[in-house]
Amino acid sequence: MTTQNTKTTKTWRSKYTDQKKLNTLCDIVLDKIENLYEYFDVRWSRGAKVVFSSCFVHGGDNRSALNLYYNADFRVHFKCRTRGCEEHFGTSILSLVRGGLSHIKHDWKSPGDNEVTLDDTIDFLLNRF
Repeated sequence: MTTQNTKTTKTWRSKYTDQKKLNTLCDIVLDKIENLYEYFDVRWSRGAKVVFSSCFVHGGDNRSALNLYYNADFRVHFKCRTRGCEEHFGTSILSLVRGGLSHIKHDWKSPGDNEVTLDDTIDFLLNRF
C-alpha cells in the first residue's frame, strides 16, 4: 500500500486583479511601514535588510520572532520564527497584513481559525494608506 503526499493549494478570486496596482500598494505600505506596526500595536526595530518584531499574526510576544525582509534579494517577504505563520498565510506583505487582521478580528492563532479575506485586507490597506 502506498500513500501519496498531497498539498492543498488555496486559490482566491479577488475583485483586485491589477497586479501593477497591487505592487504599488505594497510599495506604499513598505514606505510607511511604521504605520502598519503602529496599527498592530507591536514594538519593532529595523536592521539593514529586515524589520524585527513580535508576530502579530499569532499574537506572539518574542520581539524578534517575526522577520520582515523589506530589502531582500528577490522580493519582500516575512517569516515567523516561532510558529511559521507564513506557511499558512503566505510570505508576502499582503499575506502578513491578512494574518495580522485575522488575529485582530477573529483571534486567529492557528490554521482552522477564522480569517479575513484577501479583498478585506486590500480594502483595509487602501483605506489606511
